Amino acid sequence: MSSPIWSSSRKIFIVVIISSMVVAGLVFAYKAPENTSYFIKDLINRKNISAVALGSSSVISLPLDTFEHCPGLVRRGFGGGTLDDLLFYLNFNLLPDSLKLILVYAGENDIVYGKTVDQTISQFKILSSRLAKNFPEAELVILKIKLSPGRSSYHSKMRDLNNSLKLLENDAGVTVVGSELSDYVLPELYLADGIHLVRQGYEVFLKEVTKEC
Repeated sequence: MSSPIWSSSRKIFIVVIISSMVVAGLVFAYKAPENTSYFIKDLINRKNISAVALGSSSVISLPLDTFEHCPGLVRRGFGGGTLDDLLFYLNFNLLPDSLKLILVYAGENDIVYGKTVDQTISQFKILSSRLAKNFPEAELVILKIKLSPGRSSYHSKMRDLNNSLKLLENDAGVTVVGSELSDYVLPELYLADGIHLVRQGYEVFLKEVTKEC
């Protein structure tokens, strides 16, 4: 029979573990509400995931049917997300290290929230390094920032960021892809908010992106 002291110690240990898990879960969800859902999906579908699209809210509505030659692609987008949010997600993700393709669209919100171009590029370098280390078989494709008509006051910095992103191609395995949306302001390809894309907008946005895993 277990002694009362041991039973009491075990109960305290269990309570501490559960409490720690609850606190960690709350922090995880607070950082970005999508994290909890993505963690569960990564856990359940891990064996079927061969590629991932990471980024801000523009990734959430990325049309998966355009990637018919990459059926294992999943979207991991964060509303209002920044590069910090992507780095935080990578601390807890359960994605397989055998990923073949990683698409990244981020940086737009970083600029809007006050980050400089240099600060944003530094975050991109940290992100690309992490991705290369965690997923050595993956081709990393970074999408240039679109010039959203609803964010015209930031276009100068966004153009500077797009020019600086090309420097990341010096890193092995990194490809930077632009589109008409990163060169021109095309309001007809956006929703009424002037920030998010309509279907035709995604077709232009992804035109030069590989669709194969």
